[in-house]
Amino acid sequence: MINEGMIMATNYRPSEEISFNKLRKEVEDIGLSIEDNDETTKDNFCITDGESYLWCNRVGKDDVEFCKFGANYVTDILEQIGAHFSIDIISEHDEEFWGDEDFEQIEE
Repeated sequence: MINEGMIMATNYRPSEEISFNKLRKEVEDIGLSIEDNDETTKDNFCITDGESYLWCNRVGKDDVEFCKFGANYVTDILEQIGAHFSIDIISEHDEEFWGDEDFEQIEE
């Protein structure tokens, strides 16, 4: 049974590094906007296409990874980011996300 109060999340990362600061500056060029809210910090922000929401999180010095929560449909947002930066966006459900780690062990 799934806990009704539980919010499911899915993480994504770019196939090549994207600067957190560069993404933040170019959000509008991509056709998206930053959703202002109380959860935004210097190390994360939420972008939206007006219907769905995707969190952008700083990792390391200035790289970015993404996270969606709930049944939020972020495919269009991820495709827009990927096209803008000419990269792929990889889901945590894909083996490539985990690199050299054994994917089957992680899934267990």
